[in-house]
This record gives sequence, C-alpha cells and structure tokens, in this order.
Amino acid sequence: MTRTFNAPPARIFACFTSKEEWNGWAGSREAPGEITLLEPRVGGRYRMVMRRPDGVEMAVGGVFPGAGRTVTPGLHLEMGAWRRQPP
Repeated sequence: MTRTFNAPPARIFACFTSKEEWNGWAGSREAPGEITLLEPRVGGRYRMVMRRPDGVEMAVGGVFPGAGRTVTPGLHLEMGAWRRQPP
C-alpha cells in the first residue's frame, strides 16, 4: 500500500519514528493508541496498543523490513504488515 501526504518527507518520517509524534495520531478517538515499542531501523520492531472505552485492549505490531532494505532518515522508511498481537 502506498500513501501520499501533503507534507514534507521529514515531517512524515518523524510521525513514524518518534513515539511522541506517533502517539499524537495513533488509534482513534474511541480507542486511543499508545506506541509501546518503537525501533525505527532495518529489522526493528514496532507495537501499538489501543484501548477501547470498555477497557478492552487491542495490540498490533510489525517489523521494519530488513533483507537489503533501507531506512533513510527524513526520507525513506518501510514498514511490514501490521499483525494483531496479544495485549
């Protein structure tokens, strides 16, 4: 999947590589998300836990792909598929 945003690449990059930035938009109003693990490097992992109003937690996570791929600060970042995880 590819997305295009009307923002400078460095700004978008920061939204996915900083816990503070990612926590600012993760999840939804009904189930805010918290980034509990963030390793923005090739082979690094990420994990987000969303909490519903009824207290139920849902977690998703994934890996920043490796195998010859790159992370170019401010410009290029690839994320693997999100997988549901135990809370």
